[in-house]
Amino acid sequence: MTEYRIYVLNRDEQVTRELSTTVAQDTAALQRAEDAYAGEYAAEVYEGERLVARLGGPLLLDA
Repeated sequence: MTEYRIYVLNRDEQVTRELSTTVAQDTAALQRAEDAYAGEYAAEVYEGERLVARLGGPLLLDA
């Protein structure tokens, strides 16, 4: 089992909610993230320092 962190973001890229989950693999963590950010802008899933995936809105970087 691996611990993952899920960050739910608003349109300003601010974290509105942080969740921790322990599951067997990345796909299970992504499913939890999908459920967690329903109706929000985006979610990012991390395993340690590794960004597993970003779901939802595009990542916009200021120039």
